[in-house]
Amino acid sequence: MELPLYLVPAIAFALTLLFFPLSRLPKTSRLMAAIAVSAALFTTPFFVAYAPIDRFCAALLSAAFWPKICDTYVGTLHGVRMTFPQYLLFVAHPFSLVWRKLHLEPRPPLRENLVRLLYGASLFVLGYGAYHLLKSRDMPHQLMEYFAGVIPYLIAAYGITVIAVAGFRFTGIRAREMHYNFFLARTPADFWRRWNRPAGQILYEDILKRFRGSRSIALATLFTFAINGLLHEWIALVTNGVFNGFQMIFFMLQGLAVLATRGFKPTGWAVVPWILGTLIFNAFTTMLAFTAFPRVSPIEVNALNPLPPSILDLF
Repeated sequence: MELPLYLVPAIAFALTLLFFPLSRLPKTSRLMAAIAVSAALFTTPFFVAYAPIDRFCAALLSAAFWPKICDTYVGTLHGVRMTFPQYLLFVAHPFSLVWRKLHLEPRPPLRENLVRLLYGASLFVLGYGAYHLLKSRDMPHQLMEYFAGVIPYLIAAYGITVIAVAGFRFTGIRAREMHYNFFLARTPADFWRRWNRPAGQILYEDILKRFRGSRSIALATLFTFAINGLLHEWIALVTNGVFNGFQMIFFMLQGLAVLATRGFKPTGWAVVPWILGTLIFNAFTTMLAFTAFPRVSPIEVNALNPLPPSILDLF
């Protein structure tokens, strides 16, 4: 049986809604229900007819709903019981993965929101323009051509998320900013406080804080990055149809870098080399992460990635 791509979000949404009545079950049954619904979510993309870009989109769509189930389950352990309208809003909310923290997110005034829209549009134009300008230039090395494509691509994508969050806030609903000037991060630890903040929040609130209760901060941090790595390994497997391996290496390297730099807070002129060092470190390690992306349009720059789709291809 093959599923058309457009059915994946509908199935994922329905499965996530199904967990609402199941979240009222006793603790052990509730956990089993969360595992069963999660398994159904993770299985769904494999039924999409194989085409890398379609499978990639299907994986992202399914992965977007899984944190809602996880946070709902963890929330019940904290005594948080949503009403169905609240749960429906949470499931449909694209910029909130931790319901019990949503009330802490800003609800900026109209003027500030308009400024954010303009800022996002500027970033998109800058990134999009730089991407096409550099794409037309001959680079002396494949790596330089790769970085000249990836960095503007990320800036343009960041601009789109700023526009999306600001647009969503016009509804009057609170929303968490997706990213926060990640290209100005002073250390890898600072970068992960700025990058994909909704995902960072759920990993911190629902995994790291619970695991840290009986373990050291180092083990808790590496365990959290390992969970992130496993999720991205699954996305790579769905997308490329082969075991990737690079995702776990990427997240373990980043986890170690976070531990090594979490106590550093450079100031003054020392900020400049730290920002440059963080950019260079992230630029090279993203080659590992981007092997999960399909090597076709619209992420065509990834065709320049010198790494293969699977670590097994290196042997």
